[in-house]
Amino acid sequence: MKKIKTIQDLIDLGFVVVSKAYLDKSNKLGWNHLKVSGDYNSLRESYGEVLGYKLNQGKWVYAIVIDKSIIIKTGKAECKNGIQGRLGSYLAGNPAYDNNDDGKPTNASTNRKIYRGVSKFLKEGKSVDIYAFPVPVEYEEKKIWDIIEKVPNQNVQEYEQSMYDRLELDYTPNGKPLWNKEKQAFKNKYDSSNN
Repeated sequence: MKKIKTIQDLIDLGFVVVSKAYLDKSNKLGWNHLKVSGDYNSLRESYGEVLGYKLNQGKWVYAIVIDKSIIIKTGKAECKNGIQGRLGSYLAGNPAYDNNDDGKPTNASTNRKIYRGVSKFLKEGKSVDIYAFPVPVEYEEKKIWDIIEKVPNQNVQEYEQSMYDRLELDYTPNGKPLWNKEKQAFKNKYDSSNN
């Protein structure tokens, strides 16, 4: 099993830069996504493709990388709008949206942490890139009532766990990204060893 110790190891596994973080004139975080032209921007034009998947389609595993050398977080994007949707959810971590009119929190702690952390790195003059890999669709036969059908399956949890298991970063105490939760939240909830 190939270990992930450097950014080149991610690239060797098929990861590519799909998005680059930026701060706008009012210091709000944004993402410049890979476009069909090969450029990175936030304009509304067709998203680029990686291995035949547009950024707003399918399921992905990703790494947030600082200055093209430090993997600070890994994760999965299994939402409706692919990796583009996952990155969009991080924008909900904007401190302006921390509380609703009743004073209750309105966004997840992960979104707040990523928004604030990425913004801090950008203010320090560091680059923040998203390296991602689209999880391939596999087809499996399933009996649905009285018919055997081929059903698409993207096992994003397996890819995320494999990526996590391969990480051996020499700049963190446990070899894992600093912003990942210590517990193994990646285990498949159907794995019998979790019971």
